[in-house]
Amino acid sequence: MRYLRKLSIRGKLIWIIVVTSGGALLLATTALSVYELAIFRSDIEEDLTSTGDFLARSARSAVEFNDPIAAKQVLSTVHSDNRITRAVIYRADGGVLASFDRLAPGTSQPADSLKFFPNVLANALVKRVPVTARGRKIGEIYLQGDVSSLLSRIRSYLAIIGGVAIISHLLVVLVSSRLQRVISDPIIRLAKVANEVTSRKDYSLRAPKMTDDEIGDLVSAFNQMLAEIQARDEALRESEERYRTLVEHQQEGLGIVDLNECFVFANRAAHEIFGVPDGELVGRCLSEFLEDKGFELVKAQTRLRPTVKRTTYDLQIIRPDGERRVILVTASPRFDKDGNFIGTFGVFRDITDRKHAEEQLRKSLEEKEVLLREIHHRVKNNLQIISSL
Repeated sequence: MRYLRKLSIRGKLIWIIVVTSGGALLLATTALSVYELAIFRSDIEEDLTSTGDFLARSARSAVEFNDPIAAKQVLSTVHSDNRITRAVIYRADGGVLASFDRLAPGTSQPADSLKFFPNVLANALVKRVPVTARGRKIGEIYLQGDVSSLLSRIRSYLAIIGGVAIISHLLVVLVSSRLQRVISDPIIRLAKVANEVTSRKDYSLRAPKMTDDEIGDLVSAFNQMLAEIQARDEALRESEERYRTLVEHQQEGLGIVDLNECFVFANRAAHEIFGVPDGELVGRCLSEFLEDKGFELVKAQTRLRPTVKRTTYDLQIIRPDGERRVILVTASPRFDKDGNFIGTFGVFRDITDRKHAEEQLRKSLEEKEVLLREIHHRVKNNLQIISSL
């Protein structure tokens, strides 16, 4: 069976057809041969029986009077019958009264030792016919028939069976190699399309429907599955394109970091904020853009992430060119399907200009406050001078 697993569908179909037809042919030819041989053997036994009965009647007087010469004359009647290879007339005590042997000396075999053909020797049939007189047995006729013709017929049958089997198998292989295409070709084409879909990831391919049977239903179901996958794939592609367009055109930087605070995703705005060329931020870690104090702040915020859904904080980064920028970070946790914390999704806003404006406003307010205090002090002094006059 392991060999069959490695065969192609065509090979399996041909093998099944050949084995089935070969088994049926073998059964039919064997049954016919056994029937013919049984009839042939029955005819030989019938001939031996009739010959034995004739010899028993003819040898009755010779056996009764113990006359060997008369007994030999009786046996001489079978000399011309080539079907008889041995004939013996026995007396009642088992002694040989007369015998005729066409075989070479020493070729006799006991007949009772054969099980499958009780009366068949190595190449002969045996028949024993009693010689009776006045209702009692006075002797016995022993006949051994030559069945070389039976063996010859067996050999002929075997040769015919072998020839028919070889020719039949060749014809079966030839015919089945063509007929099996009705089943194998649609399956092979379906498998070819499936392999192309797997290798090329092209779900627009379709398998041709060649039949309206179960294989045709299988092909239709396969094509329907491809159509559904193609529709989902196109919908997913459109959704990804919309998402990518939305993300890439965001003014805020968007990024995802893992548990080591290294970027696994960053949009174009995030690259601009961190001062890194497009495509080079992924794989770099926040520690490369922060001083130790800033990175400790990030790690402290990350430790809160599994329990706190969202945090917002200011962070000063140092770009690769040495410029310092202040960003507003809004961070949210990311979990896997089992609920395990796997990273952080962050939104970055560059608030450096706003911080500078706030600082300038603060300084301006401080200067105005100093000026107001100075004016207040001078006015107060002038009022004191006027009141003292």
